[in-house]
Amino acid sequence: MKYINIFILYFSIVLITAFGCDRHDDFIDNGLSEPRPTSDISIDSISLIESEIPYDVYRDLVFVNEKIGYAVSITGRIIKTIDSGKTWKQITSPTSLPLLSVQFLNEQTGFIIGGNNQSGVLLKTLNGGETWIIQDLNLTSAPSSICFLSPSTGFISGADLLIKTEDGGQNWINIKKHASFQSYGDIKFKNPYEGLILMPKGSYLKTTDGGSTWDSLKCYNSHNFSKIFYSKYKTFFWSNSRILTINSACQETIIEVPLMINLIFINEYQSIGVGQHYDDLGYFPSGDIFITNDTWKHYVRKTYSPSDAFEFTAISKMTAKKVMIIGTGFSATIVLILNL
Repeated sequence: MKYINIFILYFSIVLITAFGCDRHDDFIDNGLSEPRPTSDISIDSISLIESEIPYDVYRDLVFVNEKIGYAVSITGRIIKTIDSGKTWKQITSPTSLPLLSVQFLNEQTGFIIGGNNQSGVLLKTLNGGETWIIQDLNLTSAPSSICFLSPSTGFISGADLLIKTEDGGQNWINIKKHASFQSYGDIKFKNPYEGLILMPKGSYLKTTDGGSTWDSLKCYNSHNFSKIFYSKYKTFFWSNSRILTINSACQETIIEVPLMINLIFINEYQSIGVGQHYDDLGYFPSGDIFITNDTWKHYVRKTYSPSDAFEFTAISKMTAKKVMIIGTGFSATIVLILNL
């Protein structure tokens, strides 16, 4: 019964997305490209590891170093590994709400956001994830994104929500740019000063002063994108089935990609995506892992049976040469390692 309940709960919130915060050095496509990697990422480099990970659907995963990582689930579960995913410790969670995104600033300080369409939550730890406390924000729905630039300065976005803290989350101020209802999405900073916040239909906010002020900008597209990625010279805007780049003249390049739940960029050319698909006559989905070595002009896919993994949702770099992927099947949650 627990497997059926988790399966139902996952599909009830799969449209809620929440992503962490990264820092990079470029925003628009300026025509430059980084050198192509000397070797391809191979789908054959994926290996299953023996892991004692609790059964659940994990929405996010983050590593603070090669051995120490954290994952959060749709049932409010928080787990920690100190041996690269072989064993996992379940940490007492102060909430049963779905947890959607986790970010660590260092080995001690971390934040988690979560919620549903009726309530949202922000959790904080100061002791390496051993205990978590709720930061009272009185949220009426799950946030979309969280981004802390330092232990003191952070931002949270969501449906009619854009707030900032300068004291580690003890107090928050409203920095909304719009008097009427507006949705604010993924937040990414490329350095301590310049950052972006996604909005619907090709709109976004940009700051050049560390988030003290934000300018509303819009190019000609009307796409709704959910996540921002940066390579050395380019910025990529991603939805479930397309990636877009924009140059300084607001000219866009759209790349059609397979339908995915989550995605990471290794560099401008190499990406790894995870998700699921239904066969024509299939009653249950099959889990998918995608790899491209040429910015999605071509890609390879590895598919898992529903019993092994009906979907993959969590993916994170462990090191510059290693990635972890977590998937869930009917009877177990599996942990995969991809060597780059």
